Amino acid sequence: MAYQTLMQEYMQMPVVTRAYTTACVVTTLAVQLEIVSPFQLYFNPILIMKQYQ
Repeated sequence: MAYQTLMQEYMQMPVVTRAYTTACVVTTLAVQLEIVSPFQLYFNPILIMKQYQ
């Protein structure tokens, strides 16, 4: 019963909000479960453009 209510609320969110929320939750879980490192998610344009990292 609670699952259906939660799913209904989730599906009533706007598409962009739902996608952003899902991305945040999945990213947080991946870091907490040590599937990815926070350093793999770090974005530094200077390192990318000047040092090709």
